[in-house]
Amino acid sequence: MNAPSLLVIGLNYTPEPVGIGPYTAGLCEELVKAGHQVTAIVGKPYYPQWKADPAYAGGWLEAEERGVRLVRCPHYAPQDPTGIRRFGHLISFAIAALISAMRIALRERPQVVLCVAPALLSVLAAILAAWLCGARLWIHVQDFEVEAAFATGLMRPNTPKARFALWAEGWVLRQADRVSTISPQLVAKLGEKGIPAERRLELRNWANANFANDPAGAAELRADWNLAGRIVALYSGNIARKQGIEILIDAAGLLQHRPDIAFVICGEGPNRAALEARARGLANVQLHDLQPAERMGAI
Repeated sequence: MNAPSLLVIGLNYTPEPVGIGPYTAGLCEELVKAGHQVTAIVGKPYYPQWKADPAYAGGWLEAEERGVRLVRCPHYAPQDPTGIRRFGHLISFAIAALISAMRIALRERPQVVLCVAPALLSVLAAILAAWLCGARLWIHVQDFEVEAAFATGLMRPNTPKARFALWAEGWVLRQADRVSTISPQLVAKLGEKGIPAERRLELRNWANANFANDPAGAAELRADWNLAGRIVALYSGNIARKQGIEILIDAAGLLQHRPDIAFVICGEGPNRAALEARARGLANVQLHDLQPAERMGAI
């Protein structure tokens, strides 16, 4: 009997260092270790800088990484991902993924089609692919996009557009044979969206416990960044609207009288320039680039 076959569709994947990409890659690699044949239709690296990686230029690219067959699709990656530009980014991947998904569904007939959301637009490709080959459909929700859009001001609630978006989100999720998400609270939200209990699953994001503590590296960073003897409030990761880390700058402003406390932000993203402007004049705030994984123990 052949090994069970899965087709995974998800915009983000390694070598993106933060966000959904590493989690999707880890899931695919663990499925391979468990004996499954996994093909993943993914985007090209752009996150969190929101800038296309020139190493992946061109059209569709195919390769095998850690046992996972990867099909990387071309897509639009705007430097300012707001409004119509963000929609263009998502729809461009959804269309490119649909082309690859149809070909794989018809030729290889996977048993399960797993789609990672965001982006919900690409779930439409997964629905069609699963229907074409008679596969089970599994949607894994990392974030509820519509409510995130409300929270970050990208969309106003209680408008016809908002009500349609919520209805479409619920309809898409209800097409799946299985819907998983990353916490008990989000599993409960799936119930609010009409997903029966027997189709809901909690599938938490993994954590990497293999980073060795690096006191020498930490001391070097403290010396380089003038942090010796200071209490450090650290944020490391994506800098976008939904992270809400502007509150750290506001807190730093209230604590200017405490020279023993420093706020350090390491990251990239579309909101970095605005964050730098907000922090201008605050001696207790430092912004640095996202640090490489090798420095995790020191950070």
